[in-house]
Amino acid sequence: MNNFILGFFYPFRSIKLFFKYPKLIVYSIVPVIINLIIYGTIFFYTYKWITGKFEDSIDNNLYNGILLEIIRAFLRVFSFFIVLIVCYFLFVILGGIVSAPFNEKISRYVEKKVFGINNIPDSKLFAEALRSIREEIKKIFLYICLFIPLIII
Repeated sequence: MNNFILGFFYPFRSIKLFFKYPKLIVYSIVPVIINLIIYGTIFFYTYKWITGKFEDSIDNNLYNGILLEIIRAFLRVFSFFIVLIVCYFLFVILGGIVSAPFNEKISRYVEKKVFGINNIPDSKLFAEALRSIREEIKKIFLYICLFIPLIII
């Protein structure tokens, strides 16, 4: 239980690093903005598509007045939660790939400034980005290979 409580406060403890090393904020802003754009775009278009499909499937002549509005409200709420789930999984996949090079840079900066570790030589940004993205794709492939069979079971 004690580890759980300590684990809960780790993100809050890390906020001090942003004030101590403002360069971390610069490294963090770009992936946050990119990920917000990705998530917002996925959410907007998926929600619009799903609600459009539900609206197309409702026959206006079959139901009258209040019953039709209750069904539409239920379908909007239901589709909202479905879209949240779909967007979460797509966001984890795409967001991880997009953020990988930035996370690598942040990790190296913190290791160097906080712990004094500089065991990995700085490579070119493009080569480092490709390596990070390749590793992230391997991780996603592993998730897919493990979790899809578990969900099916």
